[in-house]
Amino acid sequence: MQILKTYSENKPYLGDVQKHADNNRNALGFLPASSYEEQARKGRLFVAITRKSKKYIGHLLYGGRYPSLKIFQIHVCNVDRKQKVGTSLLNELIQYGESKSFLSISAHVAADLKANLFWEKAGFALVRQKKGGKSKNRIINIRVKNLNSLSILNYTRISQPPSSQSQDIKYSEKPLLNRPSYAIDLNVMFDLLKNRKHHDEAGKIFQAGWSGDIKLCVTAEFRKELERNKFKSSNDPIFKFAENLPALPEIAQKYLAPLIEEIGTLIFPDKKSQNRYSDQDKSDLIHLTSAIHHKIHGFITREDAILNQSDTLSQIYGLEILSPIDLLIDFPDYEMRDINFLNVLVDDSRIQITNFSDEHRETVERVLVEAGIHQINISEILHPGTTSTKRERKVVTFDQNVIGIASWEQFNRFKVETSLYLFIDEKLPFSNRVIDHILEYVGRVSEPQIVRKFNLNIGKSQTYTKQAASLRGYCQCYSDEGKIIPDRLSKIVYRGVINQNNWDSFKNSFRKLTNYSLPSILPTHQEFCHTGICIANDETYQEQYVKLFDFETLISPGIVFCPKRTSIILPIKRRYAEELLGNFSKQTKMFASAEALLHVEKAYFKKARNKELFARGIPVFFYVSGKGNMKVIGVGRVTYSDYLSIEEIEINLSRQGVLPHSQLSGLVNNSKQIHAITFDNFNLLQTPIPYSFLKNNKIISGANLVTSEMISSKNTLILGKAAFSNNTSI
Repeated sequence: MQILKTYSENKPYLGDVQKHADNNRNALGFLPASSYEEQARKGRLFVAITRKSKKYIGHLLYGGRYPSLKIFQIHVCNVDRKQKVGTSLLNELIQYGESKSFLSISAHVAADLKANLFWEKAGFALVRQKKGGKSKNRIINIRVKNLNSLSILNYTRISQPPSSQSQDIKYSEKPLLNRPSYAIDLNVMFDLLKNRKHHDEAGKIFQAGWSGDIKLCVTAEFRKELERNKFKSSNDPIFKFAENLPALPEIAQKYLAPLIEEIGTLIFPDKKSQNRYSDQDKSDLIHLTSAIHHKIHGFITREDAILNQSDTLSQIYGLEILSPIDLLIDFPDYEMRDINFLNVLVDDSRIQITNFSDEHRETVERVLVEAGIHQINISEILHPGTTSTKRERKVVTFDQNVIGIASWEQFNRFKVETSLYLFIDEKLPFSNRVIDHILEYVGRVSEPQIVRKFNLNIGKSQTYTKQAASLRGYCQCYSDEGKIIPDRLSKIVYRGVINQNNWDSFKNSFRKLTNYSLPSILPTHQEFCHTGICIANDETYQEQYVKLFDFETLISPGIVFCPKRTSIILPIKRRYAEELLGNFSKQTKMFASAEALLHVEKAYFKKARNKELFARGIPVFFYVSGKGNMKVIGVGRVTYSDYLSIEEIEINLSRQGVLPHSQLSGLVNNSKQIHAITFDNFNLLQTPIPYSFLKNNKIISGANLVTSEMISSKNTLILGKAAFSNNTSI
């Protein structure tokens, strides 16, 4: 290879440069023919040719002015992609820039292009993003590489590149007793005290307040509204009750009026121009503006005009709007099926996870004391909770000997942040698998489609627990003083599918719980893989770019169905599905399960074909095949895929799978190999998807799922939406 730099050398190749640039406009953009001639005359075009045949194989076009160079185009012919032509062209420019004391080189790269991986490897850090042209509606990455130039201006260089590792994300610690504040409107109180139609819903709200899950309050307007409704008698029980509710301070008119005008346009768009707000409308607006001004968490109301704008109010003002009916959501039946008992055989030993009872108390307390846990924390760990917020308490036994306990509060509408206590004797055999299982389990039984935050509390000696939690997306906690909290990790847990329809809701909840902002638009699959998602710290303004696989680990077991992402449907026989994926039926298992149920990363084996379809990270829907009620029951993502011999499988993956040796032997091909696939982030679907839905919506081919099948990005979105729908007719 030879790199030409002068105009006289490059002139014969200008036609080749323009032809290849025009044929790759999607990546390189469009420049008029005169641009190449002008830049070549200035010495700003490098052309790579083969040394013997003098054939064009690539070029680099650049510009800029001191102290920064700017790359406009870099292109390498397909047949020469592995010859490091692009790297050589880039190195030539770096050497030139450093010899002339330039401080940096920048490049603008569309976020969805695979070329981002080249720039990243070359040391071009992603410093910010901007919107591209309207025709393609792209996001453009601005990448910069700092040069080792001998100049006093080095002190003004761009700061070090942001990290692309999700492990660098750290969550600020919040007080564990911090409770969200909610204001209520007058109708909610009337529903309770007058025993009206919505009495039960209103009762749930006050129960949450009395049990300490939330702080209930009213606005100053609440009492004025009472007086207007003629509850003036000091002996009136409703007025006396309302007087004792904590109230937010009244707001000065100069702050109140502009916000009312702004929100009024949003809530009552038809009335604003006619200036026909009723007294009730004005009262509703004052309630809202007071809640927003005082930055409380939410407002509870039954007013349709306000509820219709709940998403917008949350996105713009950070105010959650709830209807009392939102508090009466129960778990579907199957969510609780496998909660009470786990019975697994590992070699000749039995591992069981059962509900805590008073019979366990003495033994469990001894285990916790030996682990160095303070008595105050032991009382919290073993506390049963209240009727409104019970605690899950799980005892782990190994051959009937207690080896640990896990304890956390059950979920309710207001308890989006909770403490998880996990103490396992790590010296005992198989304790690592138990820890993995419990960390996965709390996500698997979380309420679907709700963003939760778990604060994991562990003992000082639990090094494996900390390591395992870090691999599952738990992040280090820092105090307000910036110090590491050694025995605590935090994680966002999301059970379900994230797509364009619920992205706004997800990112708003994510921000409230972490103080990290996500982009306003869900990235495409190409942007996610080639650039990553920008996660910005609201306090330090530091940005980090996290690839799709790492992001899904961060929010596991959540799956992101971003635009242009495909998936796979895998058939699995019912008896193996029960062993590998958990008890998804109503039947109680009489015998112990296989060890695979303990593992976060599970293994699936099939005949050796189509390995290339199972790329790392691709979503996989599991379809229960055979006679009877055929349906898709869950979704996970691929972590590994390869052709292996039976011996390799039995050594490395047999504990993660459920097929016996006899079944594996029936899968080998002529090369004595089997296709082994491992997967994690498994979600049991809220609503199993029947075979008829797949056929009626033309999601699958006429092969009727005899083997695995690739699903288009369009149909992947349809499946994802159906997977966590409440529509039982699906």
